Amino acid sequence: MKWIFSTILFVVVLNISAGAQVKTPDAVAKDFYKWYLTELNAEHEPILQNKKRMAEFISARLNRWVYSPAYEEYGADYFIDAQDWEHSWVNGISATRPVIKGPTATLRVNFEPAKGVYSGFGRRSLPIKLVKEGGVWKIDMINNRKLTK
Repeated sequence: MKWIFSTILFVVVLNISAGAQVKTPDAVAKDFYKWYLTELNAEHEPILQNKKRMAEFISARLNRWVYSPAYEEYGADYFIDAQDWEHSWVNGISATRPVIKGPTATLRVNFEPAKGVYSGFGRRSLPIKLVKEGGVWKIDMINNRKLTK
């Protein structure tokens, strides 16, 4: 009986610890862009309509800027570094292996259009910097763009 209880307890602890694992920087970036592009494709405004979800993915510093007057004057979508996007990118997201130095990680996120789609956007690649906040990787900078005041 003790053996059965110990086995069940081990499986429960293993499942809890597996669920609590921190996502890698590349997984965070890919998850963000999958969600973000899906929202844009649905004609939603993820920045304005889902501040809570945005805060799950972006650093406190970037979050303050995105909801400031400076972002309103930016003139483009900071997260895709453009004013428009290819709708099929949502299914062609990849990321390079991150370079991690302490609480900072850098990588590239790539957006590949669907085969046969010739919209003029083509392939896009953005350098991304992430920082670790509260033990979680969060996007802090896109395409080396400094945040304006």
